[in-house]
Amino acid sequence: MLNLVCVGACYLDTILSVPHFPEEDSKLRATSLSVRRGGNCPNSLEVLQQLLKAQQEGEGHKVVRPYLISCLPSAEGPASARVRDSFGPDSPVDFTRCIYREQHDQPASSYIIRSEAAGTRTLVNYNDLPEMTVLEFQAAIDGLDRQDDIVTDTKVPTNAWWPNQKWHDERRYDQRNMTDKILACSTVGAGDTFIAGMLYGLLCYQEDWDTDTKLRFAVQLATRKVQVEGFGGIGTHVMGMGAAMDQKATPVS
Repeated sequence: MLNLVCVGACYLDTILSVPHFPEEDSKLRATSLSVRRGGNCPNSLEVLQQLLKAQQEGEGHKVVRPYLISCLPSAEGPASARVRDSFGPDSPVDFTRCIYREQHDQPASSYIIRSEAAGTRTLVNYNDLPEMTVLEFQAAIDGLDRQDDIVTDTKVPTNAWWPNQKWHDERRYDQRNMTDKILACSTVGAGDTFIAGMLYGLLCYQEDWDTDTKLRFAVQLATRKVQVEGFGGIGTHVMGMGAAMDQKATPVS
């Protein structure tokens, strides 16, 4: 069994869509509002769990046990319950390693202003929860089977995930046949979705998929994400299409 330990902040996102970014000291009516759980690690895990559930029917793949280690408010409070419930009743994500701040009842909060005119998003966050200490992290992972552990914060430098420049130059992709257009709905969480796809390839198809195939799958997953609000059904949709599982990217000669 592989233990995937994801460490990072968990936010309550308030997303406001506006016709254009407001000027300073002005008023502007939003066109829509949505409130949902956010954070890099939780977002990636929400998508990854869909992929893991979809591949459970197959054989020959390693079993993955995902853990979320995050600082949350009081364990019995409604805010922490909302975080756990956001993954669904049959989630494979283990929350027992989370660190609860019992003196706090509010989660970390993020306010995202999404401009429809420019396609940009501006984020302001606030986190009153004390940060995780090294000792708390060590205690959280104590007792895990360390043989196959993978620990990630999913918000790592690009060159830690992306192949080097030489690899990139040797595999420039021919985009002449990529004529399909999509209607972008929301890019919030697209990067987290891409990382979920890469983690899935690295965990479940480490030997079966080459780097090109892992990247293609992650890109298809993120492409689906920008077409919908939230993360519901993204992994199930792409897995149902059999997206890129046995396809190889074709480099330009």
